[in-house]
Amino acid sequence: MGQSHNCSYKASLRCSSALAQCRWALHCCPNICNSSSHLYADPNFSYTSGIWLANHDAQVAGRYVKFDLPALHHAAAKAMGARAVTSMTKISENLNRVFLLSFDNDTQAIVCFPTPFAGPAHYLTASEVATMDFLRRVGVPVPKVYAWCSRAEESDVGAEYILMENVHGKALDKMYEDEELDEQAVRTVGAVLEPLTRLRFQNYGSIYYTRDLPEDRRMPLQIDSLPEDVQVDDLCLGPATRNDCWFMERGEIAKVPRGPWSSADQLLFDIAGREQLWLTVFAHPTVKDDYLRILPGQGKTQDHIDALNDFKALIPYIVPREPRHLAGHLWHPDLHADNILVAASDAPGGFSVTSIIDWQCSWVGPAFINLNVPTMFQATIGTPSGHRPAVTPNPVALAEVSPEDREEAMRMHRLAILHKLFEDLVIPQVLDVPVRARWQLIDCAASTWEIGLLPFMKAMIKVVDRWEEIAGDKPCPVHFTEEQLEFHGHAYATWLNHQQNGAQVVKELMGNNCKYSLYVPITDPDMVAYLKNKIEERRQKWMAKADNADNDAYRLLLELTWPFRASADSGTSHIVIHQLSNRAETPSYYVTIYDNMRLQNYFTILVKLYIPLIVIKVM
Repeated sequence: MGQSHNCSYKASLRCSSALAQCRWALHCCPNICNSSSHLYADPNFSYTSGIWLANHDAQVAGRYVKFDLPALHHAAAKAMGARAVTSMTKISENLNRVFLLSFDNDTQAIVCFPTPFAGPAHYLTASEVATMDFLRRVGVPVPKVYAWCSRAEESDVGAEYILMENVHGKALDKMYEDEELDEQAVRTVGAVLEPLTRLRFQNYGSIYYTRDLPEDRRMPLQIDSLPEDVQVDDLCLGPATRNDCWFMERGEIAKVPRGPWSSADQLLFDIAGREQLWLTVFAHPTVKDDYLRILPGQGKTQDHIDALNDFKALIPYIVPREPRHLAGHLWHPDLHADNILVAASDAPGGFSVTSIIDWQCSWVGPAFINLNVPTMFQATIGTPSGHRPAVTPNPVALAEVSPEDREEAMRMHRLAILHKLFEDLVIPQVLDVPVRARWQLIDCAASTWEIGLLPFMKAMIKVVDRWEEIAGDKPCPVHFTEEQLEFHGHAYATWLNHQQNGAQVVKELMGNNCKYSLYVPITDPDMVAYLKNKIEERRQKWMAKADNADNDAYRLLLELTWPFRASADSGTSHIVIHQLSNRAETPSYYVTIYDNMRLQNYFTILVKLYIPLIVIKVM
């Protein structure tokens, strides 16, 4: 009876979300329908700032937002006490389309439209507005909201939007221009964020106005150490607007738990359960998939489900129990230099922060998860856990490498110093959580399908290997055989090697101007055609490596590890992983066939310069 009920439930999920899948396919993969011309017809509605060298149509479709222009002008002018909009200029676009509006009363405002890729309808906009209101109440500089709509169907504009203050100032990276960020930048930004570390929430979720959520989807906003003059009776915690809670069909499945939560354990259980539910019913290619998702060890559907079960078994142990680690904290979800507006002042360093923008998808989460170093100060190497200082590169090895590699090593070291300074000044309460791999494990749990299993399993193996530091003498519920560890070691090294090879090709073709998602800010048709021809010539050279091979698997691997391959394709690439993973060959076969395993150039330099660091980083 139980099995029958489960099958019935899975069938009902498929039926209930069939329409959602069709909508997604037609909306975000327009190449499968007769015409996608509407996606490019009006620059106000469409993405026009550049191209993606893979999945371009899907990326553009996910950023298409149509609205009623006269209705927008009318609503905006009314909110600003003006009679009319005198100009409207698109100034930014990615997950949001942003315009600068000027009015006939000499005022200006910013209007922001979230795209389908940005997050869930209603919740995303309603939470961002309430969060910005809360931040202003507690003294964090954010733009003032003049008008907003989170329910597109209730507005003549026909889309969700936020009309907000046009804050004066320029982005932090423009302040420094060609100079590197320095310690004063860390201190200035840290001073603005520090008040958020003093506000300790008792529960987790995103912030909303109480009136915007039904009673069964909210919790009271209970905050320790809230200033007495700050009133929050009209605010509450509700479902988290983190994108991983809603991406693809996750937003269509009613049983997916999205918060709010009163327990960090339950939060992590729900993340794993959500992914398992999506994997059980769907598990198809997405526009977010890493192109190396198809390598051996990246996992079939059941492998992902099983690995998440192991993660669930570890949750009671990897969640720290100190109150300061479990306290809820509101934090910016993507704090980079473009999101920090500054202006010249008499403050130390010669500038002050005028506003922190783009709080979309922000949420209140446990300190040990949510409190992290802003992107522009983050170092990927040289930052040992705890209160230990940044690791200095090996001076003997520095003398043996090229001047370019030496300068890159020192740049990384300078960034590591800023990273550790921010930790020590702003978020010291989370530095004593042992074993950094637990954070990596939690981060990967929300996206094993899109990234692949290898990074997730690497973090889990580290956690198991350092078990005594996490759980003392308590038995570990997860075990790995020598054969499993050997296979994962080979597979992970192969994955790193392919990452390096792909990065070298991208840099060769694009220099440093190409983003991780293979986006380039090029709009000139002749330049686009030239670039695509260059890429095709390089692809043929890439595939020529298989000309002397008599193994079809090697040719297939070359096709699928081409770094400009579209991941949101027909699904063929995700079928291949079943073929490769089901092979009977030993792990050494993968090493021999797929690559010679020589980690050269960048990785070799890191090993030479940071031999002690490689050990410390994983702690």
